[in-house]
Amino acid sequence: MAVYSYELSTTSTLTNVENFTTPIHPPRGRFYEAGTFADKLDGHQAGAGFPLAIWQFDILTQAMVNALRTICPGYSAEVYLRTRKLDGTFGYYTGIMIWPGQQMDSRNFRGRYLGIEIQFRRLEVYTP
Repeated sequence: MAVYSYELSTTSTLTNVENFTTPIHPPRGRFYEAGTFADKLDGHQAGAGFPLAIWQFDILTQAMVNALRTICPGYSAEVYLRTRKLDGTFGYYTGIMIWPGQQMDSRNFRGRYLGIEIQFRRLEVYTP
């Protein structure tokens, strides 16, 4: 049974990453309400662009990487996802999954990948 609600798919029928054929440890998710932030002259801060989510996986085996690559076989892909929001709840989005270009830099001598970060850009809310 899944502990967290991190879900991912190329279609609107999502699968929890913990329930993939090759189960994946849930990521540590970060959520940003805008793609960029800028300081304003009056001291406030303004956000611009679509929301952004980052999933950081502490450790992935090659089989887990391969499972994620079925969703994003290239450097980017349009996906459906469920991720944690700032208020701690989980929301449904469509967006662009960005595969890390330096994947091999995080591979250690035992064939594990440490600290892989996957970005989800151009997030738009959707209702399943």
